[in-house]
Amino acid sequence: MSNPTTDIYRAQRAKALLDDELFNDAIKQVRAALMDTWTRCADAGERDRIWISVNLLEQIKSALINTVGSGKIAQAEIDAIATREKVA
Repeated sequence: MSNPTTDIYRAQRAKALLDDELFNDAIKQVRAALMDTWTRCADAGERDRIWISVNLLEQIKSALINTVGSGKIAQAEIDAIATREKVA
């Protein structure tokens, strides 16, 4: 089971990466290089491996986006607990 505080911390770090210009530029550069190689490649097996690499880049971004979402859920849970404690 995850720790809400840890989830929030990880979400903040993931969001910082997603918002980071250098990180996004690096992802774009790697993707562009892979796509350039993919379009010029004659070997079907190599094209498949390149395409897998392109998809892995998207999976990395998706994992970061999911981490941000988990942090938002954790924060909402903490806020709900705090609200219940104030009422009690």
